Amino acid sequence: MATWKRYAWITLVVAGPYVAWVCYLWFHLQSGLLRPRVAVDHPRPVLIVGTQSSGTTQMSHQLARIGLEVGHETSDATWDFARDGTISWLHGMRFMPGRAPPATIASMCRRFRRNMGWHPAQFRAPALGCSYRSTWDACWSAECAGIVTREWGCATRGTCETPFDVSLLQLRHPLRAMESLAAKFCPPDDHLAGAFKPPHVDFLETAAALWPERTDWNVSGCVDALGWYVALYTRDMLAAKDAGFIADAYRVEATPPCEVASRAGLLLTNARARGRCETVMKMRRREGVNGGVDGRGRATTTTTAKGKNVRNE
Repeated sequence: MATWKRYAWITLVVAGPYVAWVCYLWFHLQSGLLRPRVAVDHPRPVLIVGTQSSGTTQMSHQLARIGLEVGHETSDATWDFARDGTISWLHGMRFMPGRAPPATIASMCRRFRRNMGWHPAQFRAPALGCSYRSTWDACWSAECAGIVTREWGCATRGTCETPFDVSLLQLRHPLRAMESLAAKFCPPDDHLAGAFKPPHVDFLETAAALWPERTDWNVSGCVDALGWYVALYTRDMLAAKDAGFIADAYRVEATPPCEVASRAGLLLTNARARGRCETVMKMRRREGVNGGVDGRGRATTTTTAKGKNVRNE
């Protein structure tokens, strides 16, 4: 085989899947041939916020299974399937109090922290024309500064670039959330059983940037740092709920995806999700659970009272 043919085959094998995926995204999200494009400032049905390790990844997968396009850690509907909404922990910046301090902006945008699920591309296509081929550079740092400045506290000012019709808070038992976070950010101490080394630097820098009022992130133990992270994030989100910026909160352990979709109003507007939820409810009724979707698109689930045991008669 000629040399040019070998190189052509190598190029096809290596670049082919990437090109095919980009074309697929363009056709479904940007071309407008199958459905209208969703601009960055186009209203979306729902934003769900919750701490890292609160089950946001699992919930996004479950919502996808009933036919909803809820992006995990992204609201950029140009390159991600996020037209129905977003489930993300850092999109909670819009509910943080006040405005972002300059030190917070500088720290958040100093470098890329892969473990924290934070990148400017999660919010929109880069306004500064940054290249997606570069993970982080001066352009992305400047883009980051603009996004943090704009997004921080924008819900209270009514200036958020991407509006959501409904905002929900996903809660998980704090000990379970901390347990999951510890597996990510607390390396075990090799010399002391049951003890941990200091938290991962990515976690420390992000937590210190978000809540600069605490000055002991670097000296408190790993478990204490995780506890403060969960407590402070939940405090700020519950304050936003009390102020009316977050409509409702739910416990992820006790709330199925159809109920989440119902609270977001998506069962009223998405026939595919409504049909799948009705199918799920029919199956549950056959298994001894009453439930369904009422006339206003709300999921209803009530347990069936257990009949009297025959041997007790």
